[in-house]
Parts: sequence; C-alpha cells; structure tokens
Amino acid sequence: MLQNLFHLPLALLLLTPEITFASAPSSPSPPGSSSLICHTNDPLECYSRIFQPTTDFQIVHDDQSLPPGLHIRLNWATGQKEAKLNEDLPINEAELAVAVGDGDDDGGFEVHDVGRQAPLLGGNSPGAPPPYSPIGKIPIPKDRTEHELFTTSIEILNSITDKSPATLPPILLSALETLEDLSHDLYYGQEIARNSTTLTNLLSLLLPPASPTIRATASLVIGSSLQNNPAALSLAFANNNIPLIANLLSDLSPNANHPKVQERILYALSAATRAPGQLTVFLKHSGMNLLRTTFNSSTIGHADHDARDGVRGKIANFIKDYFLDELMMGGGKEDGSFAQNEHQKPSKGEEEVLRPWCGVFGGALERWIELGVKGGVYERVEDAYMALVGRLGEC
Repeated sequence: MLQNLFHLPLALLLLTPEITFASAPSSPSPPGSSSLICHTNDPLECYSRIFQPTTDFQIVHDDQSLPPGLHIRLNWATGQKEAKLNEDLPINEAELAVAVGDGDDDGGFEVHDVGRQAPLLGGNSPGAPPPYSPIGKIPIPKDRTEHELFTTSIEILNSITDKSPATLPPILLSALETLEDLSHDLYYGQEIARNSTTLTNLLSLLLPPASPTIRATASLVIGSSLQNNPAALSLAFANNNIPLIANLLSDLSPNANHPKVQERILYALSAATRAPGQLTVFLKHSGMNLLRTTFNSSTIGHADHDARDGVRGKIANFIKDYFLDELMMGGGKEDGSFAQNEHQKPSKGEEEVLRPWCGVFGGALERWIELGVKGGVYERVEDAYMALVGRLGEC
C-alpha cells in the first residue's frame, strides 16, 4: 500500500535523491584502494570501507561510509541501498538536500538539491528550503477494496441521521469497527474529520441507549482519526457548528457505569485537545472539574476498581501531558495565565487550575498504598503527582 512508503526511516529519505523501482539487482561494489572490510576468509567478498562510487549504481553495504553528494536509491527489487556518482552536480554542491513528494502515482520521493534552487519570491535568500508545513497532501490509498469498505462503512454510519439509537441497524457495529481500523491511516482520518455529518453521527453514538460497545467503538473512531493527524484536527474544528470538546466532556458523566466507554472518550478528548486553541475551550467548559468528578466517581478499592483505575490512569496522563509536560515546553502560552517554563513561579491562574489535583492524586496514592497496589495506574498517578510537586513546589 502507498502509505507504507511513509514508514521509511527519515534519515533514508533525506539521504535519497531518488527512490526508484529496479528490475534486477545491481552488481556488488568492487573493492577500492582504501582499507577493506572482510566478513569471511574469501578475499573476493571483501569490500572498501569507504564506498568507491562510479557512474553506475553499486550496492552500498550497511557498514560502509558514504562520501557526500552521491545519487542514492533503494532498489525495490532487491531491498538493497545503491549509490553512484551524482552526474548532475559536483560532489561538493550536493551535500544539502531536502526530501519532497514528486506527485507521481507511484508514490515515489526524490531529493532536490537546495543549494542549486533559484531565489524564492518574498525575499527569501537563495538556497533556503520552502517553509515547513506539518500538513501535507495525502494521496488516495491504492487498495481499491479497502477504499470501498471505507465508503460503504461511512454510508452505513451516515444513514443513522434522525434515527433513534434504539433502532440502529445491526450492521452499524461492523461499520464502526471497519472505520476504526482504517482511521489510523492519515487519509481516512482526514476523510472522517472533514465530514460534519460523520462527526455529528459519531458523537450521537456516545450516549445511551446506544450499547456500550457502540459507544466505545464510536469514541475510538473519533480518537484514532485525530491522533497524530494535524490535517484531520484542522478539518474537525473548521466547522464551528460541532463543539467537539464540549460534547466529549459532557458525555463522560452519562457513561459513569461503563468505565471502558469513559476510557475511550478520554482517548478521543486527548486527541482533540491537541488542536490549536482547544485547551482553552477545555478549560472554559469546566474540563478540570469534570475530570476530577470522573476520577472520584467511585471509591478506590471498590469491587470494580480495576476498571475504574483505567479511567484514573487516563486522567492522570491527560493532566500530566497537557498541564505539566506541555508547560515545560511553553505550551501554557495558549491560555495566557500559565507560566512559560519551569523556572518561573506558577501564576495565580495556574495555581487555581492545578492545586486541586494535589489532593485528588495524593489521596488516591495513599489509598493504593493501604491496599498494597503498585505498578500500573499507581505509577501513572504517581508520575502526575510528582510533576505537580515539581511545578507547584509542594502539594
């Protein structure tokens, strides 16, 4: 599948002026005049420690050093890296390169020499790379069967509009499971996020009387579509008629009797809050109060404490990720009231937001110590508690 190309190591892409398909293996690298590497006693199997380029592609061994400025490719027929002299540029001019998509149907990449580019409009200096954007064009996957499954599943999901959850089609769960599986792909995640009807229908499935399994799976589809997908996040919040953060927060309490559903909603909430400006929305909708209520919704040590502990662990991770680790990286700037780094004292607003969690996390840890609980959720809550102490000075 095309998306597998994007799992190639970044270092390889940056080294590779061209990734091409080859029909047959190239000849092995001949020994050069520099010191040799020999893995056997056969001298014919030795090769130069420093790759000796010619005008023909040769195999590059994993332990060989490469001089700069070569034309390097991955031979898809053999799975081996190959290189030759770059005949278009002098070697000392080809050291700086940037990997870009070439837009061809084969999904290949090529590397353009940045040092040879003409000056860009807008006053940028010659040789400067184009501005970085985390959102790039994602091509349509080539797997036709997969694409048809996605389209059919979306049609099934969107057919529930104006229907009561009690009359949902039996095939809906299968459609949701298919969407959850495909939503990890950047392209399908974006397709889900850009469709306001799809997002609205997914949110409508997070509440009773939809079954807990339906609710949990719908939450997973939302979270997986947005997770690590900046373009999908942008698309999801482009339509202001869908208050995604507010909906996810309000759906926590009605699912109090189903901890697994709450965990999945928290997963979706965590993914959605990554979008610019959404941490402020989270706070404005009393997100901290709702999370504390959810954390304390049952007594630690209750018969179902294992399931509840999963929810508590998710909440601890959320607080640490967004209000402690993010602050250390300057993430609090979005909300205006937060200090910008660990060397500044917490502001009054930050104290008000974070201080209540000292008692919540501290009380939970004390109870788990009494019960002899260690590991798992205990460690996650302890990590968040220690981060609080480090930020506030004391709890």
